[in-house]
Amino acid sequence: MRRLWGLSFILLLLFSSACQEQAPAPSPMPPSPAATIPGLPVQSQAVSLATLLRNPGAFLNNVVQVSGQYRAQPLLVCPEVTNRSPATWSLTAGDLEIGAGGLDSLLRGLAPEGLSLVVEGRWRRWTGPVGCGRRPPEQSIWYLEVLRIVSPNPLAARGSVSEATESVLTPQPTATTEPLVTVIATMIPPPTEATEPADATPTPTGTIAPTATAESATATVGPTATGTSSVVTATPSATPTATLTPSPSPESEPSVTATPQSTGVLSFELNGNLVKRSLQVGQAHQWQFAGSPDTVTTISVAGSSELDVTLTLVGPNQQELAEEDNQTAGGIETINQFTLTQSGTYLIRVRANGDTSGSYALVLLNTFSEPFYVHQGNLNYNGSGSGSVPESVDHLYHFVGQAGDRISVNATSDSNTDLVLYLLGTQGTELIFVDDTAVGMAESISSFQLPSDGYYSIGVGDADFEAASYTVTLTRDS
Repeated sequence: MRRLWGLSFILLLLFSSACQEQAPAPSPMPPSPAATIPGLPVQSQAVSLATLLRNPGAFLNNVVQVSGQYRAQPLLVCPEVTNRSPATWSLTAGDLEIGAGGLDSLLRGLAPEGLSLVVEGRWRRWTGPVGCGRRPPEQSIWYLEVLRIVSPNPLAARGSVSEATESVLTPQPTATTEPLVTVIATMIPPPTEATEPADATPTPTGTIAPTATAESATATVGPTATGTSSVVTATPSATPTATLTPSPSPESEPSVTATPQSTGVLSFELNGNLVKRSLQVGQAHQWQFAGSPDTVTTISVAGSSELDVTLTLVGPNQQELAEEDNQTAGGIETINQFTLTQSGTYLIRVRANGDTSGSYALVLLNTFSEPFYVHQGNLNYNGSGSGSVPESVDHLYHFVGQAGDRISVNATSDSNTDLVLYLLGTQGTELIFVDDTAVGMAESISSFQLPSDGYYSIGVGDADFEAASYTVTLTRDS
């Protein structure tokens, strides 16, 4: 009864303000979004659901304004591990429907089914597992990452349900709504359906700019991680619910494209929560991702034995928020538990120090990332490592391999652990995953032939994301 009274009061306030003053409708932006100086207020582009569905790739990462009716989606509930899509509700118009994410608790608390909404957000494409268990099937989803509710006006208040209810009692005119601060990317053609691509050949630039990458995945980060000069350990602060790591078959491992010699900055779109690249002397890479307020992030980079890096987080207004440069070549740099304060496009910058060069593995994680990857450093052939993983954590060991090498990996544990063991390729894609034995038994990858030269990773953890102790060894058979 209270929710019905609140909705009636919302409609009464909207009707009263409409009678007092008719604000002119904003003129729509032209179909082709113009380049914008990062950090300055921009106006969103008004598009229909039909336009988005007809040509979704043309609006990838653009800020758009969309109208439709609210529809809540049922929440995915699993007995153990839950992998959720970022689209938790939807907008409909007749038979048309698009997925949407963001402000979910606010809408579920105040908005009735079928309520007409006008919202602003970024049009995204996300690829990842959806369903229950450690390895559910992957889905590729187009959705609107909602940043603001334009109307009904009282619902435009950000924050918790209680704050939104208070805003109903003190309505705010739309004319004073804070402008959206974001970056509009250039027009991008629809992405092709293909396996994980090899390194793109980006355009070197001395400025911070969005990249023309056809696919996008939002990833943010968080459990506690502490490190020494060679090992980082982590304890998650929340029960994870999703992972964005792609899992292609071994034959989809792309070939490594050498990064061109450059002393400038190369830009990439962060697709997934683990990526790999190679740096030349004097070069820097920057990875673009979308962030939102109050997201606790952990960013960590491990370099090959000859590479020394500096790790920097840059905010939407191009301000440097955090920087780590504590280790020598082959060490691990971590920006630990950093809380984002605003919505917008963030950059992770990885720079080669001095005259060093080599490969690196970068992870971007939040409190809901599962598994929560923690770098353990580099292994050589005939080398070994051991450790204890907390709940919801997998450890990663890295090594340099050559095309044609046949390797074997063996992981042993105590009697209470059901280990999993997997190998990630030079682009971060999963080459092989084994969970063949029972609790307390060893897991092995036997005589696997490496497809290309590059920086590989061995992952080890518990099948049910429980705490585990282990020892892992790497050998080259030929």
